[in-house]
Amino acid sequence: MDAALSLFGLAQPCQISIALDGAQNRPYVKVVPPNAKGEEKQLPLYGHRDSVSGKVTVSVKEGKALQTLGVRIEFVGTIELLYDRDQNQEFVSLIRELDEPGVITGTKQYAFAFSDVEKTFDTYSGLNVQLRYFLRVTIQRPHTSPDFKKEFDIAVQHTQPEPEINNSIRMEVGIEDVLHIEFDYDRSKYHTA
Repeated sequence: MDAALSLFGLAQPCQISIALDGAQNRPYVKVVPPNAKGEEKQLPLYGHRDSVSGKVTVSVKEGKALQTLGVRIEFVGTIELLYDRDQNQEFVSLIRELDEPGVITGTKQYAFAFSDVEKTFDTYSGLNVQLRYFLRVTIQRPHTSPDFKKEFDIAVQHTQPEPEINNSIRMEVGIEDVLHIEFDYDRSKYHTA
């Protein structure tokens, strides 16, 4: 397909990749996107206070030059309503400019860091709504050419230490003089994950 597109000058002349710092030591979670028909994604897991940093690599095909109006990376948190794509809400949007306007040839790497980003919610993927965090790299092109974009999802989970005092509880339910049921729980607080 790429060969056919490049014949007509429509193929993307560059590849964009993102390598996150510490990705090999980070836990990964499985996320099944809605309507994905069995496809699973393995996403790196971040805490709500973790910094997100790494390197963006832009590789231009040999013998080609890429005229740009700049390269930037965005950290985005969004709530997507799957039945109404027009009503998506971005609750986090941070932008870092990686490169000035100019010409890119060969391979260039750009370091980025988003520290102290407020990641308010946990990642969620349901039937009607999806809450996701992702990095979006954009290579801005002159007005007659479309921008090149690449998105990379991450997962966020809020964790709290287990409470020091977690007493057992007893619950009694019933109808007077007819039915009496007692429930004994070994803890009063449970984690939902």
